[in-house]
Amino acid sequence: MRSCMPRRRMGPQFVQCRLRRHLRRGARVMFPLSPTRSSVAVVFIACTGATARAGLEGHWRLDEAAGATVASDSTGSYPGTLVNSAAFVPGGGVAGGAISITQAGNGYVTMGNVLPFASNQSFTISLWIKMQTNPAVNQFPLSKHTSGIVNGYVFGVHASGSYGAANRAWFYDGTFPGGEANSTTSVNDNVWHHVVGVHVADGQKRIYVDGVQEATNIQGNVALTAAPLMLGGLFIGGAPTSVYTGMIDDVQIYSEALSSQEIAYLFNNPGAIICRGDLDATHAVDSTDLNILLTDFGCTSSCSGDADMDGDADSTDLNVILSNFGEVCEPSPAP
Repeated sequence: MRSCMPRRRMGPQFVQCRLRRHLRRGARVMFPLSPTRSSVAVVFIACTGATARAGLEGHWRLDEAAGATVASDSTGSYPGTLVNSAAFVPGGGVAGGAISITQAGNGYVTMGNVLPFASNQSFTISLWIKMQTNPAVNQFPLSKHTSGIVNGYVFGVHASGSYGAANRAWFYDGTFPGGEANSTTSVNDNVWHHVVGVHVADGQKRIYVDGVQEATNIQGNVALTAAPLMLGGLFIGGAPTSVYTGMIDDVQIYSEALSSQEIAYLFNNPGAIICRGDLDATHAVDSTDLNILLTDFGCTSSCSGDADMDGDADSTDLNVILSNFGEVCEPSPAP
């Protein structure tokens, strides 16, 4: 097969060549005879691709109606049950509704024993929290952890600073005190904050607050645990216990380590997800995304075809779309 032209000769002809080399069986593509950057058109016919979630394992939008008792997972796999004082607050979040939890009312949300990541698995946890000002006791907005032993993973905010500094968020992945990743931004101010923990397999852990990486540490031994995944709860003494007062919104868990650019995107676009190659926010990667890239190909700033979030639209963006073509990250958002 004739190879594609060198990368330094970028343009529609290069894109056509790369497409011909990557198209899956059952697809056809049509090009104009003399394409330009603004006129290249791609049409896929009878193209079949895998349906996948592209690393998004769970997404709890928390947009249910007041009085509902189940938090839907938009991937369809892990619904959560509201317990005691946990309640939906329609319109109260950063992206639609949110959930309110009070420790005095022993409130929490439990998804059951799900998503048991291990040390050799990369994962990312993203959520928005709005905490009461200067809580008197330690707070745990998300956990899959049995208290008292090294296991699982936790997001916490300690009032005393026994993990990290007082009133700063920290991310635990099976380490002893001092091994967690500790943020430098106070999150106990009754204001919404985006907090993200990233565990890199056989590497390190990272914590981000409001789109900015604030700390790293050596990754811990994420020993498997039968403790349930909970919002606002922690498994203490063999039972779920409420350990949070405040609000939580838009919880996302990925089975891969998101990049700093992707985490900044989540912060700047509350409620959005990372679906690599999806340029039109339909949560799927298809011919429309290819057409967006081809129309924008060669752009160097504020590009609609920037699939890899590096600021431009070029062959690396084409590779992102082709490698994910046909994937469905989650059901399309409501119009």
